Amino acid sequence: MCPSLDKNYWLSRYQQNQIGWSAGEATIPLKQYLDQLHDYGVEIFLRDTGNTHKATYAFQERIPACACTGYRRRTTP
Repeated sequence: MCPSLDKNYWLSRYQQNQIGWSAGEATIPLKQYLDQLHDYGVEIFLRDTGNTHKATYAFQERIPACACTGYRRRTTP
């Protein structure tokens, strides 16, 4: 039987930290790409940043101009 994929199902998974699609850090291909950049004035666009691991890594690599979408605001239940 398939679970009901309603709001309560997803909220419960989020609250139990069982989202399942977060890599937990910037992915290796993105790290490799950012690591090889030498023009720190470059502007990049990161989509579906979730917990902002990608944006945090980019900022730490001295790439301050990045636009992000799909980030998730932490809320307290």
